[in-house]
Amino acid sequence: MDVVHQDFNLLEADGVVMCLSQCLSDGVGGLAHVPTWLEKVLERDYWKKRVRPGTGEVIEFSRWEDFVTAKVYWGLGSTQQQLNNLLRDNPKLIDLMDRATQRTPADNKPLDNIQEQAPTGTTAAAAIRRLRKDRPDLHAKVMSGDLSANAAAIQAGFRRKTWTAPDDAELLAQAIARRYPGWTMVRHA
Repeated sequence: MDVVHQDFNLLEADGVVMCLSQCLSDGVGGLAHVPTWLEKVLERDYWKKRVRPGTGEVIEFSRWEDFVTAKVYWGLGSTQQQLNNLLRDNPKLIDLMDRATQRTPADNKPLDNIQEQAPTGTTAAAAIRRLRKDRPDLHAKVMSGDLSANAAAIQAGFRRKTWTAPDDAELLAQAIARRYPGWTMVRHA
């Protein structure tokens, strides 16, 4: 890549990062635009290196978490939890953020911060990461919007299907009878 093209990409990276940062700062009015700008930042790795126009200052990050928490102008001035809350219904961005935070074998460093831990439990991020690793076919369906992360995890056998039941014993018995026709309950006095 020639120097002029590289400089343009680094300047473009700065413009995109600044738009994302501004949308996060603007509150409700700007939040609708966060997914669009965040997708560009993540897909093009604009968060890793950029050049500030006018000053020529090079801004570089090797860790996504540092970029997210760095003060506005250098980073987003936010937290990963805030981004997660904004994007919890967007599997593509969950996947892109997970890829940005995932360590490579070259890192070979122990995890030193809770934000650096792999997603766990029943979160969409945990399901998406495992699907990406073990079931790329179902991961692709989640990314295209054909399946939810939970439905794909159930289909893959990573999770069991669950349902919500009432806390009252009588209502619970009725709910079980409706859900499982032919099931009979033995009552104990």
